[in-house]
Amino acid sequence: MIVCDLLAVILRIFPIPFILLIMWWNEKQQPDYEMARKYLERIDWDCKNGFYLLGYLYTRGLGGPKDIARGVELLRKAGDTPQAKAELKRYEKTLFGKRVKR
Repeated sequence: MIVCDLLAVILRIFPIPFILLIMWWNEKQQPDYEMARKYLERIDWDCKNGFYLLGYLYTRGLGGPKDIARGVELLRKAGDTPQAKAELKRYEKTLFGKRVKR
């Protein structure tokens, strides 16, 4: 239980650096997108970088099923960050309202 409490404190103080650390370094030094996606989905405050990272994972299908519509929604929540704008340019809306990669 102490580990969970410590993890919660670290996530509240340093959310993005900690999540990036999880994404890029695990035991095998391979990206662990599934764990990063799980922690990013728990962010419940207005964190533009968190929305960008989660949107990126959703649109690419990293760490779970690919969901372009949800990813684009999260990228829009990221606001005016340059990374989110660049990523949003990669997707367009079709005649039937579905988002697809350009």
